[in-house]
Amino acid sequence: MRNRLVLSQIMFSVVGTVVFPYYLLILKNVGNVYGLFALLYALFSFSSALATLFLPTLTNKINIEILSSLSFIGMGIGFFVIPNINSLYLLFLLQTWNGIFQGLYKLAEKELIKQENKSWQKSSYGLFFVQLFTTICILSAGFLAETFTIHVLFYIAGVLYFICGFMFVMNRNKKQRVTC
Repeated sequence: MRNRLVLSQIMFSVVGTVVFPYYLLILKNVGNVYGLFALLYALFSFSSALATLFLPTLTNKINIEILSSLSFIGMGIGFFVIPNINSLYLLFLLQTWNGIFQGLYKLAEKELIKQENKSWQKSSYGLFFVQLFTTICILSAGFLAETFTIHVLFYIAGVLYFICGFMFVMNRNKKQRVTC
């Protein structure tokens, strides 16, 4: 179970960190006023906060693996849509969508942490390697954006979110087969 938590935290932080600068460029291009940019980013943050406020009951009703999968798949869908956004209203909806699924991820992560032995989190080696991997991915993203387009970077991020979401579903299915 520890590997699920480590994997989800690594994937969520790495993918989000890698595409963040390019995401900012897309937000700025759609709404080229800093106040509007701030409003869009605040909408994302507020949607995430509302999700963490109103969705905790889901952690009692839905399996944690399913919640984790839903959060990754929801973010994956959002990342596939990002490159095709050309309307401010669609960007408002997308920011709300991504905020809700980030909040759902945070709830699932909190439940996984409750279930886990958190001793690995105290190790600075683990944090070092997560940060090192993130740094390598950020550099790779820059080269990918130069070689292809920023759109390809978001599609890759979406695929990585999907893969992580399906890994949680597959892990849940294996666990069910073992216990039956």
